[in-house]
Amino acid sequence: STQSKPSLLCSVPRPTSPSLVHEPARTVPVLVNGQREVALLDTGSFKSVVLSSLVPRELWGDAKTKIS
Repeated sequence: STQSKPSLLCSVPRPTSPSLVHEPARTVPVLVNGQREVALLDTGSFKSVVLSSLVPRELWGDAKTKIS
């Protein structure tokens, strides 16, 4: 079986034409492994993505990391 590898980068395709209405990004304060951070709030997302530097390497993979 093929196992996924942690990635340090994430990319999102941009729309072909720029939006005429620019809304400010919505952020919320969170705790990642007890460390205070600011997260981008994406209500359409089904996964949370964090910088690899916020998660100890031994927790990379299928383990769940507490984000509150």
